[in-house]
Amino acid sequence: MAILKRLLKLLRKHSVHNMNTVASYLKVNGDLPRETLSLLSFVCKRDVSWIISRPEYKLNRLEIKLLDSLLKRLGAGEPLAYLRGYQDFHKYRFKVSPAVLIPRPESEIIIEAGLNFANTQEPAFFIDLGTGSGALILTLATEMKREQKRVFKNSEYLAGDISAPALKVAKENAKKYGLVNKIGFKRGDLILPFIKTVSKDSRALFIAANLPYLTPQEARNEASIAFEPKTALVGGRDGLSLYRRLLKQVRTLKARPFYLIMEINPQQATTLIRISKAAFKNSVIQKVPDLSGRTRFISIRNN
Repeated sequence: MAILKRLLKLLRKHSVHNMNTVASYLKVNGDLPRETLSLLSFVCKRDVSWIISRPEYKLNRLEIKLLDSLLKRLGAGEPLAYLRGYQDFHKYRFKVSPAVLIPRPESEIIIEAGLNFANTQEPAFFIDLGTGSGALILTLATEMKREQKRVFKNSEYLAGDISAPALKVAKENAKKYGLVNKIGFKRGDLILPFIKTVSKDSRALFIAANLPYLTPQEARNEASIAFEPKTALVGGRDGLSLYRRLLKQVRTLKARPFYLIMEINPQQATTLIRISKAAFKNSVIQKVPDLSGRTRFISIRNN
């Protein structure tokens, strides 16, 4: 809100006739002030506060060419994160590309759940399925490295995806945060690539699953995800086919405490709870709300 107020003040003060200045771009693209401001910051290689404080700054020829191209793509619906090549998540910045889903704020609930689990179970395996950019597992590991050093040292971190290009992005992000040797990345079907690793002992399991959960019709109808990878979005006829398979796979693991948290469409909550109860009759199964109060996750806890 404070940024928008400063932008409005800036736009009232500076004339649009001073073309190719920061102020002129913000006026012409006034319906997308935050996105335009972010692209100006990206193109000029300056932070947002610098851009706002210099409305009279005139872009050079290369900056104009790049910014005009990016604004055109933005207008066609291409996500800002793909245009910049990064997305901020939690306290960190991660590389993204059209090969991965863009990390979203609601997924931060998974980080909170993982840190809470670490307080009660140590050591443990922390597993991120459908890792994409690696934002979840890398944030979780980095936070533990900062705040729970013993847990970090004694635990193992694993991340899987069916997409080789997605894993490449995740590994680049892991290298940036000094975790490429701490996290085991594997390509394959859900938890199957990690069965051998987790079967070597009975350490507790924390499993985060942000899998494709849209139906084909939902994916077609949602314009905001048109540029994101379909393999990371569509989860079969009712959106839950991958979750059914995951529950069957988890049941084959050696008995030990585990906490599985699955991100879903709120409309799928009743169905997934029913499926989960059938698979894990003696476990605690709960709805977990997102920041807006909607059921965005289903958790299964087995003590």
